[in-house]
Amino acid sequence: MFNSQSANISSQEILAMLNQKGVSLTQLSQQHRFNVADIMHVINATKCYPNIARIVANSLNATPDMLWPSLFPLPVAQAKTSVFVLRVTLP
Repeated sequence: MFNSQSANISSQEILAMLNQKGVSLTQLSQQHRFNVADIMHVINATKCYPNIARIVANSLNATPDMLWPSLFPLPVAQAKTSVFVLRVTLP
């Protein structure tokens, strides 16, 4: 069901997958203390709330970049990071 293309999964598919898992938006809202409207904004990809996106994705055993690749282009594990090295010379 999850694809690696750049198209977001449709909100209807996400809601159907949540329903199939037995998870309701009200449950997510009450459990994590978020507004249902904010959860719907994330599901519809109209607003980007990373914490809510992670909660919804975790409920589906997925990652936010799998559901909304346009909002989360790279998974955190694959993001390039810079390493800074500080060298101190003591006399």
